[in-house]
Amino acid sequence: LNLPDNLRYKPEHTYLTIIPGPHEPELDDLAHYFKPIVDQLLVGWERGFHLSHTACSPEGNTVEVAVVLSVNDLPAACKVDGSGSIKSNWLCTRCKLYRRDSAYCTDFENWELKDPIVLLWHAEAYRDAQTGKEREALFKQYAVCWSELRCLPYWD
Repeated sequence: LNLPDNLRYKPEHTYLTIIPGPHEPELDDLAHYFKPIVDQLLVGWERGFHLSHTACSPEGNTVEVAVVLSVNDLPAACKVDGSGSIKSNWLCTRCKLYRRDSAYCTDFENWELKDPIVLLWHAEAYRDAQTGKEREALFKQYAVCWSELRCLPYWD
């Protein structure tokens, strides 16, 4: 977003990820795709990357890195974030709307938000579960699983 408009959307300045078919990966398999990227993003966030020479700084410059936007369709967004899908009992990934209790609740001003810290706890419990059955039960109850993006301090 710091680039001038004439450069910002050029292919050489875009990071695009496509996971080839014919089938999409399972939730837990996405970690293998994201971990190396997140590891580099953490370095860029915590200390930045030193560029030895830039057009504006012949002596070099340190740049910081962050994910500012993730554009997905809804099923992919849920997987990227580690949230329950549209088939979950939770109507919203961020609100405490449970299907049976709030299917017709339209007064969104009164919707209570889920606590991001509690969501992180549930995601960590999912990550640390010892068996697939335990993970399945946690996911069914809380509609959240581990995403490598949760390692980023600003991700919620």
